[in-house]
Amino acid sequence: MKLCFKALLFLSLISFAIIVSAQECISEKAEIPEWTKGRTWRGQKSIITVVKGIGINHKDAKKNAEIEIGKAAASFIGLDCIVKDGKLTSCDDATYRTVAYQTLRESEPIVTVRKRDGRCVNEYTVYIMVQLPKDLGKSELFDEVYDSDEYPFSGRVFVPGMAQIYKGQKVKGGLFIGGEVLFIGGIVASFSMKSYYKSKINSTHDTGQKKSYTDWSNYAGYAGWGFVGAAAALYIANIIDGIVSPGKPALFDKNGKKIVFAPSATPYSFGLAMNLNF
Repeated sequence: MKLCFKALLFLSLISFAIIVSAQECISEKAEIPEWTKGRTWRGQKSIITVVKGIGINHKDAKKNAEIEIGKAAASFIGLDCIVKDGKLTSCDDATYRTVAYQTLRESEPIVTVRKRDGRCVNEYTVYIMVQLPKDLGKSELFDEVYDSDEYPFSGRVFVPGMAQIYKGQKVKGGLFIGGEVLFIGGIVASFSMKSYYKSKINSTHDTGQKKSYTDWSNYAGYAGWGFVGAAAALYIANIIDGIVSPGKPALFDKNGKKIVFAPSATPYSFGLAMNLNF
């Protein structure tokens, strides 16, 4: 009996060890900000791009992200650069001129769980949006940009849903577009029915049928004008919302024009991509 108990205990321990060793490292789903996608903006004087760093803690991840800034400078400016004391130092000449860069956005550390040496450990990822000079000799010059959720007035407000989509509110924009399409469809259908029943009035000499056709023609007309009112109200609401509602935070140039990032090849992206502007 004791032998059976020991054998059962031994098998249980082995099974438990197998289960523990085979378990997956599960991370909580982290929300990665939209602006962290690998994209680039090229202005007259500078380039804005996003880099990321991965490390065993926040400080290590940020340090590795700064190293990636140097690699980005090497790619865009054409220098062999490293990061030193918050500045990019060119290493391809004897003067070691420094290139200042500007940090526009920095993400909170995104923590994921990875398996290393049979153990589940935390891995930290930090994204940084930086502005780099195009010309090493004019490193103090950058295009003027600012970060805001207040969008300047745009003629897009007169097209249902376009201002909302421009502000990054795609669901709201889709609802405005869908609502207008629905109401316009109701207008067309209602007045078509009105015309149909009106034409049927003279197709019969039956007084009861004439009255019925007249009533249905009137009902369809009322419905049509109701859809007209609804479409007009929604259109006015679309204009007001497009003007006053804040959008998703975005970068703007000094003229208040939204900076649109084009797809670009980075160490973190591959394949083909398309860019659609509104």
